[in-house]
Amino acid sequence: MNYQEKELQRLRLSVVLMMDYAKDQMQKAKKALLNEDMDLAEEVINNEARVDAFDISINRDCENYIALHQPVAGDLRLLVALMRCVTSAERIGDHANGIAKFLLNLNSNYSKQLLEELDMARIFDNAIEMLENVIDAMEDENADIARQVFRKDKFLDSKNLESAQIIADYYVKDKNEDMLSGLYLFRTIGKLERVGDLIKNIAEEIIFYLEATVLRHSKQNKSKS
Repeated sequence: MNYQEKELQRLRLSVVLMMDYAKDQMQKAKKALLNEDMDLAEEVINNEARVDAFDISINRDCENYIALHQPVAGDLRLLVALMRCVTSAERIGDHANGIAKFLLNLNSNYSKQLLEELDMARIFDNAIEMLENVIDAMEDENADIARQVFRKDKFLDSKNLESAQIIADYYVKDKNEDMLSGLYLFRTIGKLERVGDLIKNIAEEIIFYLEATVLRHSKQNKSKS
């Protein structure tokens, strides 16, 4: 393996590391919310700067590689895919940060019953499992693993659609509870649905790199959305 090949592998594994860190942020956001752990929520917020640092560093290295080596074909596809994956991973980190801020803003005052009715733990787990899929797909250069996220994303879409009615029904039954927590939970599920979309974008980029197949905006992709 020559220097250029080693550098491409380093960049690819750097993106794997960034996505793994974004997954860790999501896992901490889940634990903070479900356990009302304010300290862990603060940790998620404090760690956001590291996600941003990954974004800046990897994009800079990819741009420098393109400028110095003028890659073509598969190498160029890899670099383009990596830069797009980095952008999506950074936004996933933003959503984990936003969920942690919701928890702090409400001072952990969430209804345990409503969390269960919304199936919040399972929604988090689905998003985290999708992240694990794209991490494995990028690390192993396996497009079949990347494709697993398209089906799983439909679960997040359905949970997002049904969440408004569940929250409305809950507050009809108990009018004395503060509705602010319900609104924050509704927005949290919206963020997790958006995380699913971002992971799906990463999967598309991995397939683009490995198979030279563009899924973004295609009819095939829209049917899976």
